Amino acid sequence: FDEFDLKRLEATLGVLVAEKEAQELAACEEESRRQAQLELEQQVKKYYQTLPGNPDTAWSTRIVSSLAYFLPVWDAAKLGLPLGILFPVLLPGLDILLIADKLIPWGPIVLFFTLQGIANRKELPALLR
Repeated sequence: FDEFDLKRLEATLGVLVAEKEAQELAACEEESRRQAQLELEQQVKKYYQTLPGNPDTAWSTRIVSSLAYFLPVWDAAKLGLPLGILFPVLLPGLDILLIADKLIPWGPIVLFFTLQGIANRKELPALLR
């Protein structure tokens, strides 16, 4: 009658109940984690929708927005001549920038103020500002 031992049966039942409770707890924690992640994603989406400005990201906007990175390159072209001497491959690009600097003497400052004016216009795409 060892098969019908009540103490062993209760111990096995206790183990099974504990396993079931652990599974339910893990499922509950997973569901709450999933809900928190979903809520966070919704908050981020809502935040992006409330941002002011034009969300245009066309290729033309991206090209024009890259002009801001041209200003430091234009300014540093004068300092790049020693690099051009060390690496002759860089000379054609430096030549173009130096010629542009001689043709438009106030070019970098004009470009800077133009970019500042563009940055203050709220109706332009955020990528361009």
